[in-house]
Amino acid sequence: MSNTAKKIHGMLSFIPLLAWSLWCGYILLITKDLLLTQTYQNHEKIVNALVSHYQAVVLLWLLAMALTGIMLVYNVIHLAKLKPVHGATKLGWMVFMVVFGPISFPIFWYMQIKDEPKNIPTYADIT
Repeated sequence: MSNTAKKIHGMLSFIPLLAWSLWCGYILLITKDLLLTQTYQNHEKIVNALVSHYQAVVLLWLLAMALTGIMLVYNVIHLAKLKPVHGATKLGWMVFMVVFGPISFPIFWYMQIKDEPKNIPTYADIT
């Protein structure tokens, strides 16, 4: 993988994390009044705030889920094609990415892809 491709992969690794942060930030923004008045334990007010912004909350959530799924598949395919990486290490990375999702993608890029040799041997496909 070329250095440019590695840098692009690194930038793409942060997009799901940014999408989830945007979703959480939006929820905090629409419930800001509850936080300021310290009435966050009033569940009816939380439900009313979320229902009044239902479409935006769901769309941002779906966007974050889709971006996370796309990046997960992309990373798993890249990992599966690497010949020098041991099978147990691949499995460990895959479990780590599934469990920790968007937080794991930048970590995976930094620890596995950033310093990867340009001409690393790969399998032609993942089967």
